[in-house]
Amino acid sequence: MRKNILVLILLTSILSFSQKKDHWNDITIKTLDSIKDELEPEQIKCFKLLISKREDYQTQKRIDTTSSTILIVEGYNFSERKYGIYEDFLFDNDHIYSYENNTPEIGVSFNDYEDFIVPALNKKALDSIRPRKYKAVFGCSPTKRTRRKSRRIMKMAQKEGIISEEYVKILTLIDNRTRKIKVSFLIPKAGKREVQISYGPYYSEKRLEYWLN
Repeated sequence: MRKNILVLILLTSILSFSQKKDHWNDITIKTLDSIKDELEPEQIKCFKLLISKREDYQTQKRIDTTSSTILIVEGYNFSERKYGIYEDFLFDNDHIYSYENNTPEIGVSFNDYEDFIVPALNKKALDSIRPRKYKAVFGCSPTKRTRRKSRRIMKMAQKEGIISEEYVKILTLIDNRTRKIKVSFLIPKAGKREVQISYGPYYSEKRLEYWLN
């Protein structure tokens, strides 16, 4: 009898989690309704546009047919009227399969669960987007030339002063390990542009972090 009860509890939990996955839109809309008083009308309009764009992609189908942990980032650049969606599927063997705008990306090994999940779990229902960083990779070791380039990039970032990004994002985490589902709405927050200089086996000029990350 006890064994049957345990099986029933487990089955109910699995079905409940499955139903939540099936109602991704419902959870998103309820979360948006709960924070709408803290948003500007134009921000609400952008978020509703993001939700409506889901019909153009196969994301819901992938949610329904996988038991992996899923991280979905949807972004709308309102200055360029540009939309994008990025999906990461983390399986129990710590392998990730990704899709960008419905196109499969190269899978990578990802050994740190906390780096993948915890930042998303720690997001509030309404959170902020800080200014992107300038990133550059300058060969295997510093030289006079790369140091000059680094200083030039830092001065360029300082010259920009206080800025605010021109896009909003919806971050959804469907965590198959803890059976938690989290939806966060991200809006720009003004701040200073940062610089991240690193050295590696290849040479890369300065670029801004990808806006959809």
